Amino acid sequence: MEPHPIAFVIWLVFGRKNYFECELASEDDVQPVAKKLVSIFRRTALPFYAKYTSIEDIDRLYNSEPKTPKYFMYLVDFWTRTAYATIAAKLVGNPRYGELVRQYKQGLKESDDSWRAGQYDKLVKLLAKVKPKR
Repeated sequence: MEPHPIAFVIWLVFGRKNYFECELASEDDVQPVAKKLVSIFRRTALPFYAKYTSIEDIDRLYNSEPKTPKYFMYLVDFWTRTAYATIAAKLVGNPRYGELVRQYKQGLKESDDSWRAGQYDKLVKLLAKVKPKR
């Protein structure tokens, strides 16, 4: 049986691919791999989540540098990242909100999720009714 790697994509954010990659070559590997994954989650993911606990934190995470590769790894699909980033920017009153909306809308049009551009327009329209925290 050929070994199958299991890897957290977070190695793209944090580096150290070998640290995050595990091989499953047989059923005997399942328990050690599960232990390693739980350990990685505790040492890497939980501190990451603890760092981003408020809407302001989420806005900063997604909207400080929205075109960087690191940003793209915080959620798997482009549509979800775009929606979360836009919602967070609106809720905190990010002064770059209009610019971010234009940027994300263009990104959606150029992505595999281009069919979601209409959904994005509806989201932005709903958010227009929301009063920011600031």
